[in-house]
Amino acid sequence: MEITEIGLLTIKAESTYGTDPTPTLGANIIPTVRDSVTYEVSTDRIERSALDGSLERLAGFNVLPRVTMRFRYELRGNRRNGTTQLDITNGTSTQALEIHPLLAAADLAATYTAAGTPGSEGSSAGSRDGYVTYKPTTQATVGSSVTCYFYTRLKLHKLIGGKVDFRFIMEAGRVAYIEFTVTGKYVAVADNTFSTSGAAYLDVKPPTFDGATLTIASYTPVISSLEFGIGNQIALRPDATATYGHSGFVITDRMPKGRFNPESIAEADHPFWADMIGSTTRALVCLIGSSAGNKMQATLNIEFTAVNYQNRDKTRVHDAQFDIVRSLLGDTIGNQFQLKFF
Repeated sequence: MEITEIGLLTIKAESTYGTDPTPTLGANIIPTVRDSVTYEVSTDRIERSALDGSLERLAGFNVLPRVTMRFRYELRGNRRNGTTQLDITNGTSTQALEIHPLLAAADLAATYTAAGTPGSEGSSAGSRDGYVTYKPTTQATVGSSVTCYFYTRLKLHKLIGGKVDFRFIMEAGRVAYIEFTVTGKYVAVADNTFSTSGAAYLDVKPPTFDGATLTIASYTPVISSLEFGIGNQIALRPDATATYGHSGFVITDRMPKGRFNPESIAEADHPFWADMIGSTTRALVCLIGSSAGNKMQATLNIEFTAVNYQNRDKTRVHDAQFDIVRSLLGDTIGNQFQLKFF
């Protein structure tokens, strides 16, 4: 018997696509929401039905196996205590976020901006104004990838050559989450002696979604929830020369979108309906967190695709759905959205 809330997940960036870098409990653990981890193996089914004078079928094949893993992660930075700058506020890759491999495998490019006056262990904290930003990028090849080890009580499940999609889930007054989906190559499941020995965690308490800054252009709506995802389309690469008949996965398209539920207001305060009908693009900026090293700001260039009414505790609100887009063909590629951790 296995209990669903007992397990461990480690994830590490691959130096070579599909080559296991052996993630460890001491360096690569990802603390997920307990029962959010799912491990799903899917295949194409090949059936055989020979003309043999009967209606019976023959044993067939389950081919092209692939694995999809999903899990929720508490949105947080890598803040250290206030007397040091050994976190993302140093603005260097040596202080990378623990989810950096996942963001990179989603084909996001990281840009680090160093602090103006870096601090060091045991000395002043410095200016603590360093940060990292992530923007979408288009890869010429398969790009970055990850290996995942999922330990249950009795078994070890591996996924290699993982490519990533994710979405943000934010509700007022609650912890915000990133829900990751990793698609990769199947590795035979093995029995394993479960152990937590050597597990090392980042002791950072996530901020809650309150006291946040949220604007659409210059307007601040009253909302209870915001969701958006980057919409990566992950495709299998069939390959008759590879084990299991495919050489892995690649991101072939991206369709970012989201929704939120602002209270209904006069069009003069903000023209939700006119924006939708006019296909007007707006900047949606959301900042969560107040402590250095534990803040995230999402800047989304949005275009409304639907604006409708809903009833929230007898208050009229909008169900506002949007795509995340470039406004003009001539705009800089990669400016659809930006995630900033600082």
